[in-house]
Amino acid sequence: MIRVLDSHLVNQIAAGEVVERPASVVKELVENSLDAGARRVDVVLGAGGLGLVRVSDDGAGMGPADARLCVERHATSKIREERDLFALSSFGFRGEALPSIASVSRFRLRTRRAGDEVGTELRIDGGAWVAVEEAGGPVGTEITVRDLFFNVPARRKFVREPATEQSHAVEMVAREAMVRPAVAFRVETDGRVLLDAPATGSPAARAVDLLGSIAESLRPVDFRDGALAVEALLSPVGVHRGSAVGGTYLYVNGRWVDDPLLRKAVREAYRGVVPQGRHPVVVVALSVPGGDVDVNVHPAKTEVRFRHGPAVLSALVGGLRAGLERTGLAIAAAAPSPSRSAPPDLAQVGLPGIGPLPTPPVIRSLPPAPAPAPAGVAVSPADHGRPALAPAPRAPLPPPPVPLPRAPLGPPPVASAVATEPPPAPFQAHPDGWSSLRVIGVWASRFVLVEAADALCVLDPRGAAAALARVALDALESEGEAGLAPVGAEGTVDLGPAAARLLAEAGRWRAAGLDLQPFGPGVVRLAERPKALGRLAAAEVVAAALACVGDGAGVPGARAALAAAAGAAAPTALSAYECRELLRALDRAGLRPADAPAFATFLPISRFDGRSGGA
Repeated sequence: MIRVLDSHLVNQIAAGEVVERPASVVKELVENSLDAGARRVDVVLGAGGLGLVRVSDDGAGMGPADARLCVERHATSKIREERDLFALSSFGFRGEALPSIASVSRFRLRTRRAGDEVGTELRIDGGAWVAVEEAGGPVGTEITVRDLFFNVPARRKFVREPATEQSHAVEMVAREAMVRPAVAFRVETDGRVLLDAPATGSPAARAVDLLGSIAESLRPVDFRDGALAVEALLSPVGVHRGSAVGGTYLYVNGRWVDDPLLRKAVREAYRGVVPQGRHPVVVVALSVPGGDVDVNVHPAKTEVRFRHGPAVLSALVGGLRAGLERTGLAIAAAAPSPSRSAPPDLAQVGLPGIGPLPTPPVIRSLPPAPAPAPAGVAVSPADHGRPALAPAPRAPLPPPPVPLPRAPLGPPPVASAVATEPPPAPFQAHPDGWSSLRVIGVWASRFVLVEAADALCVLDPRGAAAALARVALDALESEGEAGLAPVGAEGTVDLGPAAARLLAEAGRWRAAGLDLQPFGPGVVRLAERPKALGRLAAAEVVAAALACVGDGAGVPGARAALAAAAGAAAPTALSAYECRELLRALDRAGLRPADAPAFATFLPISRFDGRSGGA
C-alpha cells in the first residue's frame, strides 16, 4: 500500500542527503551567514562537531516571522519561480538545510535584526519544536547544533573519530574563506584556535593565512575568454603535494565545487609540470553568467553543469597553462632564496647553474617546450606591460614509448657472417653503485639514459619511486624505535591553521615513528623521525602526514603514507639535477645496479657494436 510519509521521516531522509557529517552542518550554516551579508563568521566545535557546532555571524539577522519559517521545509527567500534557479547569486536556496539539520540534532537559533529591540530564539530537538521566545543578543544570527545524529544511531556509527571529523570541518571553513578575503573567519575548539583568518584585501594574503608558508610561492594569474573570467593562484614548478585535499581549491561564482571538469582542467594544465601521483597547490575561481551554469545538480551543491562544458575546459586549460608558462615554468630556473626555508610539500627543487645534458639525436635532456598561450590571456601582476602571446594550437603530447625488452646479461646472438670473431665480454654492472654512473639524457620525457662502463641503462623513474617506497616501508615496519633519529633545528615547519589539524592526530603519527610537537601558533616541530625516510626534509615528512589527516587509516596507513613520500622524493620530473639525485636515492636505498631491478634495463655495448651484428 502506498502512503504519504510523515514530515519527521521526510526530514530525516532529506538529512541523509544534506547532512553527511559535522562538516556538512558547518558548510550549510557558514553559507547561510555569507548569504546574510556577514563580515565575520565564528565557528565553535566540540567533539569534532558531533557534540557541538556553533556558527555565529554579524549578518542581517531575521525577524520573528522569518525565524519561524526558516526551519520549515522548502521555505526560502532565494527563489520564486523556475527561472530563478538559473540566475542564482546566493549559496543556499532550497530551504532544506536548516530543517534537515534540526531533525537530527538538538537545534537552537537566536537572531536579531538591526533596529529590533529584542531578537528571537527557537529550539527544536530531533525535529520536534520545544520553544519559540524573545531573546536578547547582538545583531546577526547564532545557530547551535548539539548531539548530531543523537536520534539516528544508524547514521552516527558511520562517522569517524572526533579528530578526523574536526579536520573535515576546519577544511570546510577554509574552503569558504579562501575566496572571501574581506570576511573574517575563526574556528575554535575547547579554547584552542584551529583557524584564524582576519579580513584582508588580498587573496594571496588569505591563502597564506589558510595554507601557511607554502602559499608564499603561489603566483597570481587572471584571464578572460568571452564571458568566462578566471582569477587564480598557481604553484610553480617544484611545488606540489601528495594529496589534492587541502591544496586544490576550485570555485564557480564563489561556490566551492569538487567538479570533474575543473579537476581535469587543472590536471591537463599541469601535465608534464607535476610528477605523476602528485598534485599542484592551486586556487582557481571562475566567474560565468548564471544562465551558463546549473548549480542544482547535486544535493550538497558540490558539482555543477556547464552549458558549454568543452569550451570552458579548453579555455581554462589554455589560460592556466599560459599562466604557468609566464610565471611558473620560468621560476624553476631561478635560484631559490637562501634566506627562506623551503615550504612544506616540496618534493623536488631544481638547482641553478646546471647546464643542459648532451643531446644526441632523438634524445633530449629537458621536457618539451610548453605550448604558447591563447590570445587574450593576461597574467597579473608581474606580467603587466608584456605583449600578449600569439595564439597557437597546443602541440599534442608524444605517445608513451614501447617498453624496451630487457637485455640478456650474456652476449647477444651473433649472425653467422661474424661467427668467427671472438664473443664480446659479458656485461658487468658497475660495482660502485648508481651514483658513479653518468646521466647522458632523457628519452620520451620519461626514461633516464645512464652510461655505465660497458652498457647503456634505460631507467624508469616511476618504477624507481615505487621500489624506493617499498624499501622505506619495509624499514619502517621492521626497525621500530631502533630506527628513529632526532631532528635538529630544521624540524620546525610553519603550517598555519593546518598545524592544529595535524597535531589533533599526533598520537597516530607518534605510533608511526613521528614525534610532532606544537611550536608556537601555526608551527609544528618534528622532534624525531624514522631513519628509513632518508634525506626527506622535515617539511616533506610533515606534509606527507598532513595529506593523510582525516583519512582514518590508522598506523599502517600512516607508515604507508610516509613510505610513499620517501619514494616520491626521488624525482620523477626529469631535469639534469633530478636525474642525478635519483641515482643517489637508489644508492641510499641499497638498490644496486648489479641486482638488475625491474625498473632498469641494461643494454650491453655489444648490442650496438656493428662487428657483432648489433643495430
